Parts: sequence; C-alpha cells; structure tokens
Amino acid sequence: MAKTIHARLDKSSEDALSQIVEALNGTESDAVRKAIEFFARSLVKPSKQKIVGLGSFKSGVAVLGSHKKHLLPFGK
Repeated sequence: MAKTIHARLDKSSEDALSQIVEALNGTESDAVRKAIEFFARSLVKPSKQKIVGLGSFKSGVAVLGSHKKHLLPFGK
C-alpha cells in the first residue's frame, strides 16, 4: 500500500525539487521517491567482502607477511 506524506518546503528546497523533477522528466512524487532511495543508500554502510580463509591464523595476526615478528625466522 502506498503511503502519502505532506511536507513544507522552503524556497531553496522547492527550487531543488523543481530541478530534480526537470532532470528526471517526471513528477514531484517520482523525484521525492528517488531522493529518499538515494539518501537511504548513502546511509547504509557497505558490507566488507571477505575472502574465505583470510585472517584465520592461530596467531590472530591477519597478514603474517607484513608482521616483523613472524618474518624473523625466514632466511636463516
């Protein structure tokens, strides 16, 4: 079911809405929906993609190749 909202806009917001409507070649409702979707996406933090097995060392150090303590025995 669609929801109806009412909002009071100042002159600056009204001008911005008009520009969005013109750019989208749509209606004010289309512009408001798109703006809400855009704003909602900007608030959601993207999830970090994980590589299977990465950081699963017993030492707890995620990148052993850059940790000096773990590089000491190499080359001897």
